[in-house]
Amino acid sequence: NDGNPCTADSCNPATGVVHSPVAAGTSCSDGNAANGLETCDGAGVCKPGTPPDPDDHNPCTLDTCDHHGVGHAYAPVGTSCSDGNACNGTEACNATGQCLPGTPP
Repeated sequence: NDGNPCTADSCNPATGVVHSPVAAGTSCSDGNAANGLETCDGAGVCKPGTPPDPDDHNPCTLDTCDHHGVGHAYAPVGTSCSDGNACNGTEACNATGQCLPGTPP
């Protein structure tokens, strides 16, 4: 076993250990969730996919993507946000990631 997910490992009694590339498009992983869904290239290399979009479209979360995956931490209390309604005052984020209306003008 060469530890490469993009090779099929075997042993030929006449020639010894063989590491044959698997078909292009075979799923693999490089251990980094920020690389998206990786696939083998047909030549024994695991290629990164399209990185995931971490944006949850919530102005009250801080969106991240790292080797562990996508994360959404709450923005600090009082962070300015908008609920799309200009008639309910200046909105701000609360401690649980919600955009709350302010005092109407």
